[in-house]
Amino acid sequence: MVVVVVVVDDDIDILNSAAVRFALGSRWQPVTATEILKNKRAFALDPGSPDRKTTSKAIIDATRQWPEGGGPADYQELNRTVLERAVPGVIERARAKWPERLLRKRRF
Repeated sequence: MVVVVVVVDDDIDILNSAAVRFALGSRWQPVTATEILKNKRAFALDPGSPDRKTTSKAIIDATRQWPEGGGPADYQELNRTVLERAVPGVIERARAKWPERLLRKRRF
């Protein structure tokens, strides 16, 4: 059994897989924000465990990184935020025109 823990900021809905993938794609830097835990106790029936006793686990930090942690000094705004400010109501108009493509409001 593979265990991967993904840590996100509070603006990401953890029950929305698209939002979590967004955080991974836009906030995670694999080299600096991934921890691999080796030789952890495994589930005895885990077919992926090399010896049925130990396994590895991954912790991914997909939060905005502070400048002191290697992140940028400023985060640019999301394209959607810029669009909504420039053209108020654009998302609602698009949702009304193409409801089958824009089924739910995104949180990010």
